[in-house]
Amino acid sequence: MMKNIFAFDIDGTLMKFSSPKIDQYAEMSIKEAKKLGEVVLASARPYRGITSLYNSNLSIDHIVALNGAHIISGNKEKMVPIPTEIAKILISQRPNYPNFWIYTKKGWYADNISTPECKKEIHGVNFEPYSFAEYENDEILKILIVLNENIQETIEKIRNISNDITVVTSSDTFIEIFSSKINKFKAIQSLYTGEARIYSFGDSNNDEEMIKNSFWGSAVNNATDNVKSSAKYISKYKYGQGVYDAMQIIKSKFF
Repeated sequence: MMKNIFAFDIDGTLMKFSSPKIDQYAEMSIKEAKKLGEVVLASARPYRGITSLYNSNLSIDHIVALNGAHIISGNKEKMVPIPTEIAKILISQRPNYPNFWIYTKKGWYADNISTPECKKEIHGVNFEPYSFAEYENDEILKILIVLNENIQETIEKIRNISNDITVVTSSDTFIEIFSSKINKFKAIQSLYTGEARIYSFGDSNNDEEMIKNSFWGSAVNNATDNVKSSAKYISKYKYGQGVYDAMQIIKSKFF
């Protein structure tokens, strides 16, 4: 039997960036999706920063955290870390960046929690980072660098380190680094062994593979040009309202 899977990005899609909760349109969209199939939240956020965003009355089947590097499905979980040697090279460059954060299963780590960018991230994910001094060589699932200039130059520089990492933006200032063995779409695929139709919703460049490869990918109006060019449908609305609008199109076309 064909399964219907609804995969939602969070920041910039279900809500504005770094909001403490998803909005009412997002809640309505998830509830409608649940009536039609299974719901996946697919985000660059850590697991704990995802589950704090919605109320217990919402039924979520699976969570794809850290761009696919941490997959949680019921009592099962899977992690796809950055290769250890590559992670060491990247960490050695930490002094070059005021906002250089690493994410493990345990949580996230930062040198300086007093920067405006780090304070904003704390507000967004709803929990504080550990100090880098507390890091004990756990597997690194994602690295995030926040920059206000030289974004593309930095991306190219990091990409040249290894083909074993993916380097992509998730906002105008966020550079996401994770294993090239995974992305949101691959993570969603790994949850299902049989036939499935994946309906996805996104806005940022780390959503591009998910939007492009899904059965039906939808972009909210505030999406990047890359995501819009990969989408089957582009809403005229932003954020949660754009997702709700896309859900109505999907229902009218396929259900």
